[in-house]
Amino acid sequence: MEKRALLAIVLALAVLVGWQWLFGPPPQAPREQPPAGAGPGEAATAPATSGQPAVPGQAGPAGETPAQETGTDEGAETPPAGLLEEEAERALEIETSLSRIALTNRGGRIVSWTLKKYADDAGKPYELVSPAGGKAAVPTYPLDVQTGEQATDKALAGALFVAAREPADLGERVTLKWSDGKGLEAEKTLLFHKEGYFCDVAVSVRNRGRSVPAWVVWGPGIGGALLKQRTSTFDHVGRGVLGAAGAVERLAPASLKATQTIAPAGAGEIRWAGVEEQYFAAFFLPDEGRAGLDSVRFQPFDVLPAPGEKIERHVAVGVLASGPVRLYAGPKEYARLKEIGAGTSALVYFSQPLPIIGGILSPVIHYLALGIYLSLVWLHGLIPNWGVAIIVVTVGLKIVFYPLTQRSFVKMRRVQQQMQTVQPKVKAIKDKYKKLKGAEARQKMNQEMMELYRKEGINPLGGMTGCLPLLIQLPFLYAVYNVLIVSIELRKAPFFGWIQDLATRDPYYVTPVLMGITMFIQQKMAMTRITDPQQRAQQRMMLFMPVMFTVFFINLPSGLNLYWFVSNLLQIGQQALINRQADRLLAAETGGGPRKGRSRRGVKMGEGQAGGEADA
Repeated sequence: MEKRALLAIVLALAVLVGWQWLFGPPPQAPREQPPAGAGPGEAATAPATSGQPAVPGQAGPAGETPAQETGTDEGAETPPAGLLEEEAERALEIETSLSRIALTNRGGRIVSWTLKKYADDAGKPYELVSPAGGKAAVPTYPLDVQTGEQATDKALAGALFVAAREPADLGERVTLKWSDGKGLEAEKTLLFHKEGYFCDVAVSVRNRGRSVPAWVVWGPGIGGALLKQRTSTFDHVGRGVLGAAGAVERLAPASLKATQTIAPAGAGEIRWAGVEEQYFAAFFLPDEGRAGLDSVRFQPFDVLPAPGEKIERHVAVGVLASGPVRLYAGPKEYARLKEIGAGTSALVYFSQPLPIIGGILSPVIHYLALGIYLSLVWLHGLIPNWGVAIIVVTVGLKIVFYPLTQRSFVKMRRVQQQMQTVQPKVKAIKDKYKKLKGAEARQKMNQEMMELYRKEGINPLGGMTGCLPLLIQLPFLYAVYNVLIVSIELRKAPFFGWIQDLATRDPYYVTPVLMGITMFIQQKMAMTRITDPQQRAQQRMMLFMPVMFTVFFINLPSGLNLYWFVSNLLQIGQQALINRQADRLLAAETGGGPRKGRSRRGVKMGEGQAGGEADA
């Protein structure tokens, strides 16, 4: 019995050894080394021993099983390629005419992308890679590749890719390959355009020869400063933005509670998607020949800037790399984006909705702001000073609206003059019903007053037309505000002297104070001389408006204060003309005899009284 058991064990061992000898995996290939003489930033790309193309992947910790097969390629599973990776981490520097990019072969990701033409607050080239990536719980950087499988993603992030670089027609091509020797392979091909801000990206991830769906990422965030480090009160750390057919959707980081995946079926054709901040953006487009992106997802990241500080939320964008995609990482220059097409010019957000009435006026604001922006750009081509261009645009707007403003203000003044003339009769009617209570008495009093106005030929609401020019100016004011805070041409644009950035507040608060002073003068010129205590109290309250506006404008862009200050100066001159014209009309009316129902004495009582915008 014991002999049979011993024989069975021997036979079993023989079967196992024979099976391993006949069907076991091939011996592991030696680690690839860069060829001798390779310069810094260059390495030979060794072919995978299995003959299969290398694809991005990442090796899990010791004892972890290989990544699960999620692809659906036709054909049988292929044997794993040999180990293909570099010995140590190293950096690659890419320079184009407009950008400097630093890559690391660990993960084949971008660690720095600076813009030569634009500087940060310290005067250094502007950095597009956010520090939020390194502070996230799972460190994530631009051009990381994600599959949704935790072990695979961890392996891809830590993989030491073998990098090779070569010149190309459009710029410089960098090829990154890696294999863990257990079946997981990865490859990235990056073509950095010599001109412009583009990088063509192709990604492949395979497991034992089967394709694994992979997402290429930008983020989290954009820009070299976290929210607490930003000096502009209008800036944001980066929000998701999606350009679908006929619409642009923006996702604030705070509104993103979980990863949101958007497929073309739900959003129409996805033309582009990315992350934007005030003046810069990074977004993916489909490669030439493809109609749109296959799928997009926005992922929130919670970041602690420093111990004890408030957690910030940042957003990363990922696109399904089922085919080549094109990455744009650079400034939101309207003309450049317009040339790119696909509606990317909407990244210059001229139509930001008003905070009170939401997006009702957004289309109107958009076209007003766009018109003002194009006018400023044209004027800047003639006068190389953006502040002077703002002044010229302000004068132009005043000239365009002068006839409407003049007519409305003169009419308002005359109505107020007429109201003042009949004020004694109005007071008599009010005194008559003063001691009577109830709705019926109030109704009779109102009827008598309306009858008085009818006999005197007065429209008591006619003075409201003077508010029309002010109401028309408000959308233009908000349009100018939008132009100043979203147009990168006005970023750090100097005017003269102490104003070296029209897109930020006046450092010495000179322009908002001047704006308030000129507004006060214009208010005083527009006020009528009245005797009614209630109306006089209202006028005194209106004199607080310049103070309120000054406080409100104190930290707004100096360019906006410049616009409103110049507008007030012009309005002071126009108000003087309005007063003279109204005086002439009233004098002519007096000389021609009193109107029906009104005594000559009543007309003279009102002479020299001015109507104004403040009483609207």
